[in-house]
Amino acid sequence: MLGGRPRIPPPLEDGGLRAVCRLGFDDDAQLLANWEALSLSLELPFASPIWQEGIFHAAKRESWPRVITVHRGATLLAVVPLESSADGLVQTPGAPLSDYLEPPIRPEDEPDCWRLILRMLGGGRCRGIRLPNIRQKAACRGVLAALAPQVGWNYQEKVQENAPCIKLPGTWEEFWASLETHERGEKRRRLKIAETRGNARLVIPQTDAEIASSLETFLRMLEIAGPDKAQAARQALRPFLLRVAPPMIRARRLELLLLQIDGQPAAGMLQFPSAAGPLLYNSGFDPAARPWSPGVVAILLALRRAIDQHAPEYDLMRGCEEYKYRLGAVDRPMYAITLEQ
Repeated sequence: MLGGRPRIPPPLEDGGLRAVCRLGFDDDAQLLANWEALSLSLELPFASPIWQEGIFHAAKRESWPRVITVHRGATLLAVVPLESSADGLVQTPGAPLSDYLEPPIRPEDEPDCWRLILRMLGGGRCRGIRLPNIRQKAACRGVLAALAPQVGWNYQEKVQENAPCIKLPGTWEEFWASLETHERGEKRRRLKIAETRGNARLVIPQTDAEIASSLETFLRMLEIAGPDKAQAARQALRPFLLRVAPPMIRARRLELLLLQIDGQPAAGMLQFPSAAGPLLYNSGFDPAARPWSPGVVAILLALRRAIDQHAPEYDLMRGCEEYKYRLGAVDRPMYAITLEQ
């Protein structure tokens, strides 16, 4: 499967299921709609075809993406995008740009789908499979750990990193009470100053023109951050987000929140909505607004909004920045799974 255009295994059928491996991103509108619906039903935004296609387009990859789908009749049960890696394994693409990468598979069909997928990739077609950025609660961990030895694959997993998350109380005052005394006092002071003197508020763009303008403002904030973050924003995030963010915002799968102070944008946040609460993807602020503590104010207003919407948690995703723990976040491990023949 390595080197130039890879060979694609033929469709495989078993027990009323049919697995198909496609090369590249199919222009089959119905398949893409079903794929989007599956990722939406499972609240896996990083598995959206919009997101996955954007990874390859923005990175201008030379490797060919494979997309394995499993169907029962006309019903799409599973989608597993894969790319070749330098060590001879195939892997889920987009780990640097995607915090969580468990493939979208209908829970009740997951064992049967994985059994068929492992058969399709077995027999020497690849040396192994790598699944990075897998959450602790992901069903594929238990399914693959039990299934892999049965069908001739070796299963390994290791903790890759942590994703801090804040368990949200029922009220804003309860949130304040959960913080350490010094942190509570300092953050309340900063928020009060920004709201009373700067009329700080979160603005959510609605129209296409507002989304485009706000996204450009947000990207500029990232690009004037520290040198490391700025370079990554220019080279990777800008082309990627310009492609995937507008359609995902329009579909309400992604939210762009801009903090305005004195009527001017001071900070921005990209987050994914979910039933469990928002998932914070990235944030930035205008250094010129630093006296207002825009980063702190933005996250506090986003937390208050989530509590008002009765969200159970606020997921800060990957990255162990100190500010997350000062807000009461607790680490949740993420895993890298490797399957080898």
